[in-house]
Amino acid sequence: MYEQRPICPKVYIIIINWNGIIDTLESLASLCKLNYSNYEIIVINNGFSDNSVDIIKERHSNVIIIESQTNLGFTGGNNLGIRFALENNADYVWLLNNDTIVDSEALAHLVRAASMSRDNGIIGSVIYDYADNNKIQFAGATIDWVKGVSPHTHTLHHNSMFEVERVNGCSMLVSRDVCTSIGLFDENYFLYAEEVDWCVRARNAKFKCLMEPMSKIYHKGSATVNKAAGKGIIVKYYNTRNFLYLIDKLCPYYWRKLIIAKLILKYVRRDKRNFIKMLLSGIFRLKLVRPEDSPKLFAAKDYLFNNMGRTLFIKNHPSTG
Repeated sequence: MYEQRPICPKVYIIIINWNGIIDTLESLASLCKLNYSNYEIIVINNGFSDNSVDIIKERHSNVIIIESQTNLGFTGGNNLGIRFALENNADYVWLLNNDTIVDSEALAHLVRAASMSRDNGIIGSVIYDYADNNKIQFAGATIDWVKGVSPHTHTLHHNSMFEVERVNGCSMLVSRDVCTSIGLFDENYFLYAEEVDWCVRARNAKFKCLMEPMSKIYHKGSATVNKAAGKGIIVKYYNTRNFLYLIDKLCPYYWRKLIIAKLILKYVRRDKRNFIKMLLSGIFRLKLVRPEDSPKLFAAKDYLFNNMGRTLFIKNHPSTG
């Protein structure tokens, strides 16, 4: 049985800005063209000290700006915005990467899809490539618990709304009911896999995760991470550590510990030399190997020692994916 929501629910759009003012301004310009009336925009300035806030205030005086003194990551930054939205009577929050351009009808289609039922808890847009508007970056994803990955679908097989195991944090509309029922992002992740966790928790609470093909956005593709030194290291480290944590926390199989052990053993076998250096470093208190040399081994180590949150410090450390 479907329950109708208000005709024009209140939506707070949340964007994290970290060393990406040009991208953020382009995204904000596209949001000004939305064919939807009842929304507010929140920009989280995530611990980056430049003149971004002044520029945004000058060009978009109606935008709400929340400043964090430290880099809280994708999880903590968005949680700041979500809490503000919930305290100000949001019906939905729309999390949007700052390196995206939105179609003018994108939000209207998301809200329409979500309003069809209170069970429709998280709705994702189809994400197209910014440089090639016909190329799909994301049209849904599955979760392979055994391999510790969540493969993207790059082909659109449906013209109408369809259910998926998880959506992409690049563009996700989340209902107030989801936020109040299951809580916000788990800040242990800091960066990567956090939206997988949120979607799994939502589905466990009987909410649906859905893709709405009519909602289209155009994504430059990890623009913030691309600006940081050591992009590949960041991705490998956080994806590896966080998926081990995700499996331990939410994997539906009772043999989850065995899955984790096999994955860690695989990382060791593929990088035996650096594993030996890590052991020797611990014994002799030397730095024989760095995270940059073996991000997956350091990720596994940090997972095992419950060293979560922001742990890998690289110059210009990013806050969004």
